[in-house]
Amino acid sequence: MAATPGGSGGKADALLSGTWGTRTSLVVLRVRGRAVEMMGAHHCQGEVAKEGGLHVIRLTCDDGNTDRSVGRVYGLSADGMTVEWEGLGADSFERAR
Repeated sequence: MAATPGGSGGKADALLSGTWGTRTSLVVLRVRGRAVEMMGAHHCQGEVAKEGGLHVIRLTCDDGNTDRSVGRVYGLSADGMTVEWEGLGADSFERAR
């Protein structure tokens, strides 16, 4: 079942805040409160909110790219998480130290 835009508008978990990076696709996510910035091949900005019990990231890229426009966070821990991007697949992230 797909989450609806806007969802519950719930506040993102404090555990999600910080800077996260991948090893394989060279993508960096920076999360501050509800604000999210993605850097890599594309620069994108957006928000994260809890929808249906999951953190959902919604991004808009400066160049119009939509590869990582909607992602759901799974397996969030202090050290890592996986983001499943609609239509693209998953990225595994590690917290930057």
